[in-house]
Amino acid sequence: MFLKKISFFDAVEDSFKTSIGKSLKRKNGKYVEQNTEDVVRFKYHSPRYENDGNYFLKRQMAEFTMTENLPEPQAGGPKRYHYGSIVVPESRNIIAINDDSKATSSGRITAKFNFVSEQYESYISNLRETQIPCIYLESDPAQTQTLFDLKFFPRCIPKARQFYDFNYILKPKYKMPNRVKFKNVLFGQDFSFNPGNAEREQYPFYNRIRFNYNTSNSFKNVLKQYNFFEQFIEDYTTDTKKEATFNIQTTEDQASSVVQGSVQIYDMLNWIEKSDLTLNQDEKVIFEPNIKPKSRYRHYLDKVAFVGKLRKMCKEKMPNVEDILNNKPVKTETLFYKIDKSVDGSAGILQTFWVPADDGYLDLVDTQIKYGVKYRYTVSAYVLTFGCNYQIDDVSISQNKASLEYLIRPSFQLVELTNIYSDVCRVIQPPQPVPTVRFVNEKNADDYLRIYLNLTLNAENHPLQVINRSELEQETLRVEYDRLDERDRFVYNNERALYEVYRTDFQPQKFTDLAGNKLTEVRNNFPSTGVSHKDYVVPFKKYYYVFRSVNFHGLVSNPTPIYEVELTKDADETFLSAKPVGLLKDNTSQTTRRFIKLMQAIPASQHTVFEGDVNGLVDENGDDLTTLRGTALNNLTLGVADKPIWGKKFKFRITSTTTGKKLDVNIMVNLIKKKTMENSK
Repeated sequence: MFLKKISFFDAVEDSFKTSIGKSLKRKNGKYVEQNTEDVVRFKYHSPRYENDGNYFLKRQMAEFTMTENLPEPQAGGPKRYHYGSIVVPESRNIIAINDDSKATSSGRITAKFNFVSEQYESYISNLRETQIPCIYLESDPAQTQTLFDLKFFPRCIPKARQFYDFNYILKPKYKMPNRVKFKNVLFGQDFSFNPGNAEREQYPFYNRIRFNYNTSNSFKNVLKQYNFFEQFIEDYTTDTKKEATFNIQTTEDQASSVVQGSVQIYDMLNWIEKSDLTLNQDEKVIFEPNIKPKSRYRHYLDKVAFVGKLRKMCKEKMPNVEDILNNKPVKTETLFYKIDKSVDGSAGILQTFWVPADDGYLDLVDTQIKYGVKYRYTVSAYVLTFGCNYQIDDVSISQNKASLEYLIRPSFQLVELTNIYSDVCRVIQPPQPVPTVRFVNEKNADDYLRIYLNLTLNAENHPLQVINRSELEQETLRVEYDRLDERDRFVYNNERALYEVYRTDFQPQKFTDLAGNKLTEVRNNFPSTGVSHKDYVVPFKKYYYVFRSVNFHGLVSNPTPIYEVELTKDADETFLSAKPVGLLKDNTSQTTRRFIKLMQAIPASQHTVFEGDVNGLVDENGDDLTTLRGTALNNLTLGVADKPIWGKKFKFRITSTTTGKKLDVNIMVNLIKKKTMENSK
């Protein structure tokens, strides 16, 4: 199974754990216990709980037999223990390359182009991303009643047909938003993405961030029960966080790497005690349909009830001495994710999305983007670790029997794991399919013809055929847009079509021969998928035409077949001949030949050339040959032709030019190998 996992624990030294071989040490890119075998065996007593302010602390005895090599344990100050691990998303592109569809958590960030809206793209080109319409605010009135004043298009749900005529329908309704508020977008505990996501095809283009995950929801459910989730994220984003040093191990596809660094942590038990549970929306937009103001008394009652829930969690989730000494991971819970959007290669953050982690699957559609800009989305996870602060509070030794009393206090810390998943995407309009072509002899004209071009509705998946070498960059953009190669390469879009007309007086051998022979570009002044072109020609002269469509963003279709066109005329009317002929192929064969008396048939050079030596030949065991001694000569052949003539029969028909009599001669062509005594052994 292709799995990506992040483990983290406090970078603290415990001298007693080191003495019994239980400290975690770095080895071969991962952290392992110092000794694999137990140095001592412990007997653990049942824990006792004592009140410690609003919460509980735990006391627990551990007994063991002292040995000569074991130093006497000492009581000491508190040490942190927050050893957790989570499975994080891995890119579907990497999973596909490794041919493993059973990854526990997979992620994908993609761009999607729906349709062309010239007016919309022109308008938003001068706006910041935070001033571009947000699909969740515009397309879901049931969940955004409290945000009506922030709508970009008041009293309107944008549809695709309105984007086509943006300047006349939507632009007059556009209301410039407060771009500072949209720098931070927070999705609340009861907000559903589904209604907004269902409208994504109504927008010209969008980016989509998707990944699945697995986490418990016990703490989140308590936050949601008392409607504290939004207030909690509000406090987290504004409060001062502490820094702690952690060892972080990342395991991916059975390979591990470790780093030690500073991590931001946030004390959850202290938060509820000092928070006033107010909600400030001045510099953020909060999508939550059930935000209801509470009285101060209601806040107090809910806060007391919430603390009671935490007291219960202290007993249920706080690790015991056996867990600590054996490096057992504590219980964890991912509370929410932060998704930072930026222009790839830029250090600045354009926008941040705060998303709760409670459905097992995240599907975020971002319409606040511009065409052709390469965006990077970086995901950070905020993991609640139900850890503790522990210390040896008392030591007693009697007749080599040591008794340690551990004092354990709950320490529920929210740990920030940055950049657990990051990827880029860019919206690209797929090029149009090969256009349809029709040649018309208009009113018996003797010096011009009419060409009708139109877009093709059917999608195509043929490889790109370029005329100019610079167009190869187009394929690079397409591959970036469709990294798993699961979309059609050439897709019809209803737009004001543009066509390129190439014309030569010679039949091209390859499409690159047309470079420099573009006759013109044709486009109607009004919106239309079809055009007509009047082209002046000389009668009785053959012309070769090729056409391509160019989409609104400058990406070209594949060329049409090569058309051989000739206009002829007689005394009173003209005739037009137009037929596809394809690329000119070199004539490598001759079907007839005249002779007088003698005829000699000699194989062409592509059948007789001998390239290289014995390199590439193998014996019956599959080993490379270094000599032609023995039977190796049997495998040697001549020529580089795709269809060798050796061992084939040919018929020559000889026809007399005077009497017409015919004579058939059948010839078998064999390759004769003269073997020496060495080749026969």
